[in-house]
Amino acid sequence: MKSVAKRWWFWLLIVIAVAFVIVHTYLALWVRDYVNRKLSEIPGYRAHVAAVTLHLWRGAYQIHNIDIKKTSGKVPVPFFSAPLVDLSVQWHALIFEHAAVGNIEIYRAKMNLVNGPTPDTRQTEVDAPWAQKIKQLYPLKINRFAVHNGELHYRDFSKEPSVDVMADRVQMVAVNLTNSKKLSKSLIADIRMEGRPLREGNARAQISLDPYASRPTFAVNLEVADVPLPKLNDFDKAYGGFTFKEGPFKMAMGGERKKRRLPGVRRTGIRSHGYLQ
Repeated sequence: MKSVAKRWWFWLLIVIAVAFVIVHTYLALWVRDYVNRKLSEIPGYRAHVAAVTLHLWRGAYQIHNIDIKKTSGKVPVPFFSAPLVDLSVQWHALIFEHAAVGNIEIYRAKMNLVNGPTPDTRQTEVDAPWAQKIKQLYPLKINRFAVHNGELHYRDFSKEPSVDVMADRVQMVAVNLTNSKKLSKSLIADIRMEGRPLREGNARAQISLDPYASRPTFAVNLEVADVPLPKLNDFDKAYGGFTFKEGPFKMAMGGERKKRRLPGVRRTGIRSHGYLQ
C-alpha cells in the first residue's frame, strides 16, 4: 500500500476526483439558483426549485420539485408544480440529422388556471414571458416537449360552491418545435394530447401548426367523450344557474387557420343527452 501511495499518479487521480465532485456540486447549485432567478423574473410570479442534478454525460440536467406561485397571495394554489423536469440534448437529431436541439420531459405536472373577479385573484395567462423564460433554461432550441401523467385544473374560488374542472392522466408530446427541414419533411410542428376529463371521461386532441409563419397557421381536432354531465354541475351552477341529473356529454370539433385573415372552421359537433334540474 505504501508503494502505491508514493506513486504521483495515484495522488493526481485523488485530486482530480475531489475537484470533479466539488465543481459538480457547486455547478448544480449555480444552475438551481439560475433557474430560480430566471423563472422569478416573470412579473407577478415567484418560482422555487428544491434541487438540480446534472447529467453531463448525456448533456442534461434535472429540476426537482419546481413550484411557481402568484405573488399576490390571493390565489391558494400554485400556477405550476412538478416533481421532475428533465432537459436534455436530443441525441437522435444530433447524431443522424446533425441538428443540435433539446428535449424537455415533465413528469406528474400540475397546472392551475384560476378565474376570479380581480387581477390579483386570477392566474390564467400563459403568454410570451413564459415561453421566453423556458427558452432561457437550456442553451439549445427546444425541439421536443413532453408531459407525462399531468393534471390540468380550471378553478374559480369566488363561486359557491367553488369550481374545479380538471383533467388528469394528461399525456402530451410536441415535436418539430424548431420548425426545421432537417428534422421533418414539413415545417409543421405536431402536438398530440390525451387525458381523462373529470376523472371519468376521455379526451384527445391533435394540433398541427407553423409557429414561425408571418400569419401563424394551424389545424386542430378535438374529441371528448363519456363525460357524465352531473360531474359538471358545479361549473353549470356557477355560470349558468342550472344542474344536470344524469346523462353523458360528447363533443367533436375541428378547425383550421390558413394564410388568410379569418379562420375557417372545418367541422364541429357537440352532443349531450341529459336531464336538467
